[in-house]
Amino acid sequence: MLFDDVQAPSKPYCDICVAAIDNIDIHEVRIEEKEMTACSICYGDPTVRRIDSKTLFDLIKSVGKRYGYRKSIREVQQQIEVDVKSIEIDVLEKMEGHLLRQPTGKKIEFSVEELLYIFNKLRLQIAGHNNIAFAVAQISERGIEVVIRKDDDYVRV
Repeated sequence: MLFDDVQAPSKPYCDICVAAIDNIDIHEVRIEEKEMTACSICYGDPTVRRIDSKTLFDLIKSVGKRYGYRKSIREVQQQIEVDVKSIEIDVLEKMEGHLLRQPTGKKIEFSVEELLYIFNKLRLQIAGHNNIAFAVAQISERGIEVVIRKDDDYVRV
């Protein structure tokens, strides 16, 4: 076999804060319909918010409409810092009999701090000199998700 020496990690990791956790400390938690492993600090924390790839895709598309698809990720992040405006997007879901996702009437609002945090984490995955159109394509291709824990800088992409 090619991968005979591959071993499992010695300790499991928290899917939210990426800290190594002991076997006693493991909790299985569902955050927005996704099964995740959490440590005792993140378990039961109501401030954890997961932004899945579809919502992130819609968010970056609406940011692209507001600021321009040809601007780089870095330029858009700087404009968000200057404008200090939150963004509200429609929730789109796949419905019976429709080819594309349709609006449900619900809205999700992202504050300026959340937007800046999302763009920081996005720049870790996609280089900042790329434009917004490229970021939209990469989010859908790679399935990038962001997990935000409010009032904490120690968060995983």
